[in-house]
Amino acid sequence: MKTNIKEPAATIRAELARRGLPVGWLTEATGMSTQTISRRLAKPEDFNLAELAAISAALSIPPERLLQAWADPERVAS
Repeated sequence: MKTNIKEPAATIRAELARRGLPVGWLTEATGMSTQTISRRLAKPEDFNLAELAAISAALSIPPERLLQAWADPERVAS
């Protein structure tokens, strides 16, 4: 099953934009490399749970918020 949207990348980008933060801030806050974050945002299905946990902690949002769209059956394409 695939989603119609690129989650959790869309949520991460939206949260950064809402706060006026660049992606570079996220690399510093998580300790992840710029290259890794860029790759994951381009291909979010490659995120692992440790990366999502680090990002949710850096953004002070619940980890489930990053996975919500994947879990929402109305957003899943058959």
